[in-house]
Amino acid sequence: MGKNKRNQQKGYNNQREMLSPEGFKDMFPHLSIGKIGEILKKNQGKNQEEILDILLKINEEEEKTQVAKKEIREEKKEEITKNPEINKEKLDTKLYKTQLCTNLNCTDSECFYYHDDYDCRRNLDKYHYRPIPCFSTYDKGEWFHPSYCARGFDCHFCHTQNEWHCHPEYKKRPNNKLRRIQEESKISNKNSEELKKILEDLKISIEASDQQIHQVKNEIVGIDQEIQGMAKFLNCGKCMQEEMDWLIIPCCHGICTNCKLTAYEACPLCGAIMQSSHPINTDF
Repeated sequence: MGKNKRNQQKGYNNQREMLSPEGFKDMFPHLSIGKIGEILKKNQGKNQEEILDILLKINEEEEKTQVAKKEIREEKKEEITKNPEINKEKLDTKLYKTQLCTNLNCTDSECFYYHDDYDCRRNLDKYHYRPIPCFSTYDKGEWFHPSYCARGFDCHFCHTQNEWHCHPEYKKRPNNKLRRIQEESKISNKNSEELKKILEDLKISIEASDQQIHQVKNEIVGIDQEIQGMAKFLNCGKCMQEEMDWLIIPCCHGICTNCKLTAYEACPLCGAIMQSSHPINTDF
């Protein structure tokens, strides 16, 4: 009796595995696991053959709808390839990631159109969902395939990251952490702006001081040149080497003592008769 019960339990477990959504997924690829689960729940009292017939019919219908959608997409692709500028004026944030990209080789993450189911976004004009991730497609920061949700497109929660972040009410939700981070960032931005202003003022003051230093250097050079020019007037008018010690009258030329001794009674510069000579004190 014990063996018979065990065999019955094994058969029941095998039948249970066959009737699970995952067991039918390979047989009906056009149906999602969630949809298969709904059909199995509705038809619990029926035989396995009847359930298979129901799944076959629904699978065929889904296949037809998918084929029709593909045809529509191909028609849109042909229209856009013929007219690349089509619908450019009608682009709106409401339609962001709601239509399939026609470029098969597109790898741009910022493309206006979606490339796979993970990138897709339902149009809010047709489907109404809240800015909250669906528990069946989101868990601990990871997004799963949208087909994991049994409700499908009729679900009232977000299935992808684009649906969540691009929802118009996403930014309106209160989030204390985000507000705190934003306030801290504002404070840091203010401090950085103040530091930038201080640095700019320092640069301006340094440039002004550099200009003043340059002006002072130029003035010093000019004074040196003037001193050198004045030295010419203080030297002897004849030899131009020694300082002048005597002033000859009446021509008022200045000469040194050695040149005076060799001049005798006439000025060595102009030849005027020397009436008298007066000593000059150049130590001032």
